[in-house]
Amino acid sequence: MITYILTFNYQPSGWSLDSRSQSPPPRKYYYIHTKMNWTNAQQYCREKHTDLATFKSMGDIEMLKPDFNYIWEAMGNDINSWKWSATGETSKTGYQNWDVNEPNYAFGIETCVVMAPNGKWFDLSCWNDAQCETQLSFIYQNGKIYEFIPTFQTWDSALKYCRQQHADLAMIEGSAENTQVFSVIPVDTLPIKQAWIGLYRLPWTWSDMSQSTFRNWLPRVPDNYGLNQFCAAENPKHYWDDKDCTAEFPFICHQGDSSMT
Repeated sequence: MITYILTFNYQPSGWSLDSRSQSPPPRKYYYIHTKMNWTNAQQYCREKHTDLATFKSMGDIEMLKPDFNYIWEAMGNDINSWKWSATGETSKTGYQNWDVNEPNYAFGIETCVVMAPNGKWFDLSCWNDAQCETQLSFIYQNGKIYEFIPTFQTWDSALKYCRQQHADLAMIEGSAENTQVFSVIPVDTLPIKQAWIGLYRLPWTWSDMSQSTFRNWLPRVPDNYGLNQFCAAENPKHYWDDKDCTAEFPFICHQGDSSMT
């Protein structure tokens, strides 16, 4: 195994140097040229160092000069990280009612959820970049009383409407509630027979939970080509591409503070 080490001084937010303080330890990047899939690369980094590499800015990644085609980094897209808008948290009961082959994060843009005419769920783009914003009816929830709102809105606009009414989009924590929500949708009278519910997720986060908002994707990426690209790799020009997590690439570990903002 060939390992290359690059160090640089990382200054945490709010840190300042004076005559009484000491410099924080340098963050180190380790290039691991052994090819692994993303999960095994993450495990290796966590056992030997801190985690897969995270980046705060272009200045960070411009310092990386390895000879590689693609390498894994710490950016991942957990397709199971769905949250309810009413709580901002994942389901407490674990209840799900996805349709067959859903969720699939098609084209890399489907991060909101609708209920179909059969009561099943599927993910859908909150916006349609090709033409206009996706607009659907939605289910309003006040306490455990569900109400169908026939006004067509984007998911964000529907959420805003519900909260202005001191309520939220529908949260469904069991099959009985799913049946109750399904029963208020008058599908026979609608030209578009789906309705927004309150399930959503935020794709592409750092595996070490750092809060860096820096992104450096290739144009028109991530696109989830093949419906199985949920891990990020960096190319020799330092642009990022979404890849199948089972592919095997070299990778970069880092060691040091992960509290990046």
